[in-house]
Amino acid sequence: MPYETRGLDGADSAPDGPIAPANNELADPQSLKEWAAAYARSVVAPSAGADAEFILFRLGEERFAANLDELDEVANVVGGIAVAHASSLVIGLTNLRGEVLPLLDTGALLDAGSSVSIGASNRTLVVRDRRGRRSGLPVDAVIGVANLDPTTFNLYPGRRGHGLIGRLGIAEHDDAALTLVDLSPLRRDTLDQF
Repeated sequence: MPYETRGLDGADSAPDGPIAPANNELADPQSLKEWAAAYARSVVAPSAGADAEFILFRLGEERFAANLDELDEVANVVGGIAVAHASSLVIGLTNLRGEVLPLLDTGALLDAGSSVSIGASNRTLVVRDRRGRRSGLPVDAVIGVANLDPTTFNLYPGRRGHGLIGRLGIAEHDDAALTLVDLSPLRRDTLDQF
């Protein structure tokens, strides 16, 4: 029986055709390598090999890349208020040009060793969910925008993170590690759970 795989959106995104022989026999290494490469392309990029624009940001000492198409905007948020009895993933609320914006703990969502304190030098990645509600992901700094080929990232065996966003893979960029981040669950889900 072939293995069952699910893509980021829960749909079966494995390449067509069997990936391993039936009866629990092992597939040859070359077949598995080809299947893994095809699966990675289907998960990471709709058009394999095509460069896409990514925003590069820093949390603590770690550098991350998120697809620019998944963001509404990058905002300068300098303050906010704490919310009693909210989820530990919500660090507070802020007013962004008249809109109340929940600020999520980006470090906790990415299992990063650092937590962000809101200040004048920080930036906030603003994401809109499928119901049109926006939330903010404060980061220590925005490094810039780069055209990257998503297929060059070495994918993690499993999606790592807190559920609303997560780490997909890692690559070397500008002589340092760069972690690919998936924001699509935050865009797809709603913030009702907070």
